[in-house]
Amino acid sequence: MSISGKGAGQDAAINPFLNEGSIAIVKNIGKAEVSIRVQYLGKITKQMRLAPARITRVQLPKGHELYFDGMKQKTSVEVSFRKLK
Repeated sequence: MSISGKGAGQDAAINPFLNEGSIAIVKNIGKAEVSIRVQYLGKITKQMRLAPARITRVQLPKGHELYFDGMKQKTSVEVSFRKLK
């Protein structure tokens, strides 16, 4: 799935494995840095920045949420999920 943000604010990706944990593979396909954060019950558990053309894996234990925050520019990421073993 691809997610595009048009500037400051947040976008999110839904974990397709709702009752299980997963690994999100995130690729920044935009031209600006994007901030990634993981939350559980409204509290941030992990936060990182991803430079353009970079890929990272983000572990999402059961019940955790994945958010993308654009800074001031349009951002785009590509996200795929795998079950957490």
